[in-house]
Amino acid sequence: MRPFFLFLFFICFQRVCFVQTNWDNLQNAYTQLLEQSPKKAIDVAQQQLDIALNSEENRYLSPLSFSNVGNAYFKLKDYQKANFYYKRAVETGEKYLSKNSKLLLTDYNSLAICFQYLGQITQADSVFKDLIARTQNDSNFQKRIITNRIDLHKKDKNTAMVEKLRAQYNMIPDTACDCKKEPLSVIEDTESSIQKSNSVVQLKTNADYQTTPTAQKDKQYHLVEKNDNLYQISKMYNISIEDLIYINKLGSYEIKVGQKLLVVKP
Repeated sequence: MRPFFLFLFFICFQRVCFVQTNWDNLQNAYTQLLEQSPKKAIDVAQQQLDIALNSEENRYLSPLSFSNVGNAYFKLKDYQKANFYYKRAVETGEKYLSKNSKLLLTDYNSLAICFQYLGQITQADSVFKDLIARTQNDSNFQKRIITNRIDLHKKDKNTAMVEKLRAQYNMIPDTACDCKKEPLSVIEDTESSIQKSNSVVQLKTNADYQTTPTAQKDKQYHLVEKNDNLYQISKMYNISIEDLIYINKLGSYEIKVGQKLLVVKP
């Protein structure tokens, strides 16, 4: 019976790798299309979404896929549809991504900005407020969100709220600026984070996932956290899933919270 189970494992493993490779290929196409042809980028992102929702084992790709569709609609200034897909991105992100994942936090930021563009100031403020609380361990990111929240009320001409938030967060206004102008931290930061998909939707930079103390202090090992999977870890450390399984002598592609994985080939 053992050869039979090994055969089944091999088939499942090959299928997972094929799916991930196919999704990555679509991601490359999406990145190239987003700037030049957002409508075509939506078609590609929908294909990614179909892959992600096709089976439970692919669902961890759904936050990125929903986010990609949202990014393209935002690029087209269809904020209603962008808002819908960002909501789905954060819903699935809460399930499949680390709580402090930059991807998840950025999607929340994008959702808040969509609320702002739709004139839903209360909803936007609520999301920004929650984000500020969630980013206490990342001062740079938190400062960006605080600035976005202040600019939200500045644009809404709510001077009392702007002054209250500046006092609350000890944010001194730049007296040299013309505060009647469009808030650059909302517009430019949104353009850079939403239109440039490398910083928003890809699982291809170490910064997106290096939230684990073990990952920071010990480059040789990764301590598995809730919602981690081999695909994310392989992208984080630039190592193939096949090598992760081989060097850690795993019996399948399933991993458990607290498990210590070698992430550098001997």
